Amino acid sequence: MFDLIIKKATVINGKNEKPFVADVGINNGQIAEIGNLKNQTATKDINAENLVLCPGFIDINNTADHNFTIFSYPEAENLIRQGVTTVVLGNYGASLAPLIKVSLANFSKWTNVDKINIDWQTIGEMFDFLENKKIGVNVSSLVGWGNIRNDLTEGEFRPLTKEELEKGKFLVEKSLKEGALGVSFGLGYAQEKMVGFSEIEKVAEIVKKYNGYLGFYLRDEEKNFLKSLEEIIEIVKTTQLPVEINRFQAKGEKNYPFFEEALKLIKKTNRNKKLIHFDFSPYEYSSEDIFQVLPEWVTIGGRTAFFRNIRDNDYRKKILEELSEKRDIYKKAIIVDANKCWWFNNLSIEEIANNFEFSIEETILEIAELCEGRATLLVKNISFDNIKLALTDPYSLIGSDNGFLNIEELEKKTWVHPAIFSAFIRFLKLFIQEGKRNSLEKAINKITYQPALKIGLKKRGLIDKGYWADLILFNPKELKDLADMKNPFQYPLGIKTVIINGNLAYHKGILSSQRYGKVIRRN
Repeated sequence: MFDLIIKKATVINGKNEKPFVADVGINNGQIAEIGNLKNQTATKDINAENLVLCPGFIDINNTADHNFTIFSYPEAENLIRQGVTTVVLGNYGASLAPLIKVSLANFSKWTNVDKINIDWQTIGEMFDFLENKKIGVNVSSLVGWGNIRNDLTEGEFRPLTKEELEKGKFLVEKSLKEGALGVSFGLGYAQEKMVGFSEIEKVAEIVKKYNGYLGFYLRDEEKNFLKSLEEIIEIVKTTQLPVEINRFQAKGEKNYPFFEEALKLIKKTNRNKKLIHFDFSPYEYSSEDIFQVLPEWVTIGGRTAFFRNIRDNDYRKKILEELSEKRDIYKKAIIVDANKCWWFNNLSIEEIANNFEFSIEETILEIAELCEGRATLLVKNISFDNIKLALTDPYSLIGSDNGFLNIEELEKKTWVHPAIFSAFIRFLKLFIQEGKRNSLEKAINKITYQPALKIGLKKRGLIDKGYWADLILFNPKELKDLADMKNPFQYPLGIKTVIINGNLAYHKGILSSQRYGKVIRRN
């Protein structure tokens, strides 16, 4: 007797092996049997004839913690309806814990930190909080080094003292003991520009003790793109730790040609030991907070320093001069979330500039000031040719680079990146289109078993006996990503059933009122 039997499914098991038709029996949240179960009974059964059954997708770069949507939309409907069953939080050097000062000040660049009541300090306590809240998908997390560093220095832009570094290492080790997957660094953010090789190496020593991995947001994705990648390669060679590069991209038309060279460097580095992977989102538009648009020196020291700098006439003149070098990139950028200045949402920088009769450069500064430094832009700065290269690269994985949401958010006059509703379905469609050798089995492997192996998830990412039953049923002929730049608020087509830890989370167009995700702690 099984809790659930899925009958006559075309099984793609996650290992890049040929599909086979089988029944799958589930008991106590796990896969109990695979084969011919026609003589077996179950509390519930699903006829999966002509449907593909595969492991649930793993979103290795999710940001539901950064914008706090994990609290406002814990059901994670946008992810479940595109087949995601597990997310990794704590990317870009920022995690919800540990907190030295019980403050999420490091998140102020993304959202209003005053809207969350913090009921935890350690990462173990944060995990407990999420377990009690119950989340729609499985959740795991890295430790954000940026959090720890910012608290230790009280936001000052300087090297760590020896005593501060030891305190930071202690917090990292405690967090890893409590189940964190590894440590992330947001080297592309102003407050982490002071993080040097020696500091990373010292933190890496702790991560290695616990078989974790390192996540990196590159120091520069534009003119110093290759130099920034070389820094990561040197870290890999020295530490021999697995590394995940978040949102790997060469931004801006002048830098597009460097992407292919970057892939060759990664391949060469991985020749003996496959340690470097990268994630990407299959869209030509990237989302950026407005601080990333500004010259990095303007925001060193946080929001207080930013306001001081833009109100100084000499500094302001220098900022405008430097912004003028990027005007062609950002004038078409669309405001997707302008914080309390919601009337800017869904307008381009150029449209706002014309309305107020400002220059593009002045408009960027005015928006940054009016929105208190919290505005998110969509910028078309990624080459589609490079996306096609990334799709089939053996070391690429998929990350939505977005959080949790549902369609009802449309009523709040906001706008979002279409990846939040369709990143994984778009990936599947593009992957199959890009060549005869690109099979559905390869695509599934890239978003299930590969990331599970990379980040050390046990008993997930495969259809095999004893594995947790995170499963998806879909019709490959009906898969379609409807969300686009004009109307991102559309769920994809083709996903029929999503099972999380053996429970029907989504079935026949209906999301369960219960949330079945678990907090996944390393080991």
